[in-house]
Amino acid sequence: LMLSYGWGYKLSAIKSALERYCNLNKWPLETRRVWICCFCVNQHRVQEARANKEVIEFDQFRNIFKERVRSAGCVVGLLSPWDDPLYVKRVWCLFEAWESTRIEGKIQLDFVLPETDAQDYLRRLATDGLKTVNEVLSKIDVQEADASVKADKDQILKLISDESDSSTSSGADKLNKVIKSRLQKWFTDTAAEKLMHDKETFEPKLGIQVADLYTRLGLNHECKILVRSMIDWCSHRSGKEDLKAKSLLHLRLARNCGNAGDQNGSLEELGKAKALAIQARKDPNNEEEDEAEILKTYGACYRKLGRLKESFEFYKGALGILQKNADQKKQALPKAAGWILLNMGLVRTLLEDANIDVEDAESAQVYYDRAGEVYEESKSTSDMEYAWLQRNRGDCYMKAGKFQAAKSDFDGAQEIHKKMCMEHVENHGELMKSVGNLCFRSKTKDDQDAKIREATCYYEQAREILRRSLSHKEAMVDSLLNLSTMYSMRGDIVSCQAMFSQAMAVDAKIVSDCLSRMTTLERKDDPFERIKRALGQYGFLTRNADGVELVRWKVLKRIMLELKINFDANEHQLLKVLEEEGILSREGPGEEAIINFDKFADYLR
Repeated sequence: LMLSYGWGYKLSAIKSALERYCNLNKWPLETRRVWICCFCVNQHRVQEARANKEVIEFDQFRNIFKERVRSAGCVVGLLSPWDDPLYVKRVWCLFEAWESTRIEGKIQLDFVLPETDAQDYLRRLATDGLKTVNEVLSKIDVQEADASVKADKDQILKLISDESDSSTSSGADKLNKVIKSRLQKWFTDTAAEKLMHDKETFEPKLGIQVADLYTRLGLNHECKILVRSMIDWCSHRSGKEDLKAKSLLHLRLARNCGNAGDQNGSLEELGKAKALAIQARKDPNNEEEDEAEILKTYGACYRKLGRLKESFEFYKGALGILQKNADQKKQALPKAAGWILLNMGLVRTLLEDANIDVEDAESAQVYYDRAGEVYEESKSTSDMEYAWLQRNRGDCYMKAGKFQAAKSDFDGAQEIHKKMCMEHVENHGELMKSVGNLCFRSKTKDDQDAKIREATCYYEQAREILRRSLSHKEAMVDSLLNLSTMYSMRGDIVSCQAMFSQAMAVDAKIVSDCLSRMTTLERKDDPFERIKRALGQYGFLTRNADGVELVRWKVLKRIMLELKINFDANEHQLLKVLEEEGILSREGPGEEAIINFDKFADYLR
């Protein structure tokens, strides 16, 4: 293997890290060979040449590196201290890691911590959560990294710029993104391996943080396997703290089910989490903050089911628990309250769009502003939660015609995504969709063509990101329909129709998933009630300004056929009658048939 490290590390740290790496891989120390540049490249000759002002070509060092990597097959970066590693501050180290991902052949890029750093990392992860990992990743910036020889840094920056094949980001941004992504995954896997090794004595707090890391990376399958394993490992534990830990594990599993679109599974796990949380109370009559987390997740689940009033009440209950505890302790609301207020704003937006009143509820903008205050007071304005607030608050500003305020929030969210290397996740795809909407809505007669081209670019980015997602298909449909509209306005009818067809194909897949999850009981009750429930659960039902529930005919027809609900008429004739009766209208560039669902159900009944 080849050791990639920054000059300045103590020999003891290098020795400890290499011994630990070999032990983790079960390699005998006496048979393992390591290429280390300070021993394998004669540094005295290098310094003599420089003292004599002899030019040592950058490509010479690069070629030596490539040759050694190919022969070794593995590059291992040394991180120490783990929370402020010298490695990410040295331009050669970042370049070596990046190059190893680009050399032809199966080259492994790995990282290692000295033993003391490894122990401190696991301890801090259990207590501080994702905060410190985020801080480490935020320090990665090849343009700010140091080099002993300035000319080397200039050459590296020029090289990565010349070899970047991306039209949307610089070579430096691309390098930063690759290294951050690899480190994120490595930090997560390192902690997960520790849990797997210590099954009998594992620390639940650490396990919960690792599950959150997997979720953040979009690795829902890995998260699910790990959480189910941890529930089994601690099944025999019965102390108050153990009950609390098991409650939080079931809560993570509920969120995992929700992310995968299985709201019934989510509700089942939430019931288990709630029961365990009640048993774990120190005071039987006093709800604890963990129960606020459970109510918050209930709110998310009911929001996805389309039961917005119930969702809002769950979020309101969660906020009440945190407010009561904060008042008792005479403290400010914790950061968790910011997330709850953010979601209250989101649900309130949906309720406002549907013209549904909620007793004692403020406007969505008020909840977003209160969430921002909580995040600012808790000094949490640089993490992904705050970025999500900025995106949703920006949407609210945009709806009110406050385009400059919306742009400020969207820019802030993009900056956080970039810093945290989150430009490949679903949230960023949805953010790009919102930015595209802003470009389109803020256009004027003078800049209409430019704005439409710009919006199209953002929608394309959203489509590409969401295409790789398994849990945000509804946003994918929106992006494709937006693209269809943009191409129509540009006169590109072929692309317009292609995007529209893709949107319908994704719709069909969502419908299929929806039907596969319907229970036997759901298939036996009133046909139109179960259709309506299925449509609402997966976001197919929308409401117009008058509160009328609408659905696309292609989606409705597919669900009816799958559930064997037939109508005694030729489809063409039926659509003609529905249009005459005012049940059907046509919208969009393809004049798609839109159905008033309640009138349609009454008509067929």
